[in-house]
Amino acid sequence: MDWNKELKINKVTYRVKKANNKKNKYVVYIVDGGVERSPVRFGALGMEHYKDKFKQYSKYDHKDKKRLENFRSRFGSQYEKIKNDPSSALFWSWNYLW
Repeated sequence: MDWNKELKINKVTYRVKKANNKKNKYVVYIVDGGVERSPVRFGALGMEHYKDKFKQYSKYDHKDKKRLENFRSRFGSQYEKIKNDPSSALFWSWNYLW
């Protein structure tokens, strides 16, 4: 059985799975009546991140606080616009990888 995790955010169910392509770590679907809709892919496969909260790619954890600060500085203004929008890849990366 493939790994997946279901999360509820603002009363909406999201299913996170390992991506089945060679570019991304994860793909997130909105679950509507048991049907997966609107895929959002995030996390560049092979690239390091601060800490993988799903623990499927922990080998890429660097836990370097300076790199975390740099990432958040680079994307902070964009994140402010989408911080409540799970349809954005940045939302998922920011909250679950960085």
